Amino acid sequence: MPNWYTSEIIIDGTNEEISEILSRYFTPCISERNPKAFGVMLDFNKVIPMPEMLDKICVGVCKIDGVTTSRWIEENGGKRKLNEAEEAIVAEHDSWLDWSVTNWGTKWRCTDQSWMVHSEGQIEGEIETAWSPPIGIFRAIQDAFPDVTIQVEGRDEGEDVMEVVVW
Repeated sequence: MPNWYTSEIIIDGTNEEISEILSRYFTPCISERNPKAFGVMLDFNKVIPMPEMLDKICVGVCKIDGVTTSRWIEENGGKRKLNEAEEAIVAEHDSWLDWSVTNWGTKWRCTDQSWMVHSEGQIEGEIETAWSPPIGIFRAIQDAFPDVTIQVEGRDEGEDVMEVVVW
């Protein structure tokens, strides 16, 4: 079970930049707590898409047709080795976990998030991620919108210490 990392985020920019960030990287959603409330969710796959193949790959030790392999795909009730094209896709990363930590900066997508969109060119939110903040996500947004300021204050579960990062 991971420690949860809470990030409090403020993204400042022009109304046009904020509108474009919302359009590109956020998905409309309905609140689980209040089905009549609508909001937005930051979608990591819209910022840095994970290759679909990585979701299908199993990692460990497995024998297939008498040959031991460390990566395989389970489908149609059986297991099969990766073909050459699939091996090429995953050559840089052992698994979805390795890829997500390398690219997003955290193990999984946000598990809990809430956002407030202000009319004066600002998005404010709080997200929870496993083990660490999604630094790769914030850097990718900053790279796409260099004039936008992103401020992140974060803390690990059970910690009072806040770290502050500004791009």
